[in-house]
Amino acid sequence: MCYGPTPSSGCATRPAPWERPKKPGECLCQTMEAAMKAERLRTVLSVLAGVTNLSAKEGEPEQAVEFLALVLHHSASAQVMKDRAHDLLSELGSEVPPEVVADATARGQARGLEDVAAEILGRNAAG
Repeated sequence: MCYGPTPSSGCATRPAPWERPKKPGECLCQTMEAAMKAERLRTVLSVLAGVTNLSAKEGEPEQAVEFLALVLHHSASAQVMKDRAHDLLSELGSEVPPEVVADATARGQARGLEDVAAEILGRNAAG
């Protein structure tokens, strides 16, 4: 079941059956898109952390590391998000070669949140 807080209300919403997401991550993308429109950076970062979990589970650990680096170094990230990102990064560090982690971390630190959100939303729309 995929429903969660809306960026504007903070309350849980349950979409109608015909509006429910059809694929994993679609709910995250819907929330990210709404949060971007409302300029709720902490919500976008929280969703990004969720996307990194999906990326890691779907066999894209390098992308997960890149996104985690952005979460860890963004000024709007809450400490609890940074702590979770650090924990997942530690787990991924044991699965990914150190040089790959270093490269992905550098890319993540250099990217902007808007750029990453647009990339994720573009993939979801195309997929």
